[in-house]
Amino acid sequence: MINPQDVQFQVQNKQWYDGIELYARVKVSPGYAAYIEPVLFKTINLEEDRGLAPLPFLTLSQIGAQSLIDGLWACGLRPSDGTGSAGQLKATENHLEDMRTLTFKLMEDK
Repeated sequence: MINPQDVQFQVQNKQWYDGIELYARVKVSPGYAAYIEPVLFKTINLEEDRGLAPLPFLTLSQIGAQSLIDGLWACGLRPSDGTGSAGQLKATENHLEDMRTLTFKLMEDK
């Protein structure tokens, strides 16, 4: 059984066809690695298979998930909701504005 802690990712930006390629491997023993092969989609009938819980196609450790995110980030992908470094900057700016408001309020009360 593969330990999710041992999964390693490589992410490649293929700009010539506007795509991202994901590769994953895990070292299984000295000199050997297992690679994830292309994922196949299974078609189901939503009416007949109601309540069918699909199995996850991949389970990652926190370290593996971080590796995947870092690889996607290196390829230029960013969260679509504006979070990440831009969201953190906005939160810091809001906090500074709150501190300014509080400071001026305290100075006025003296």
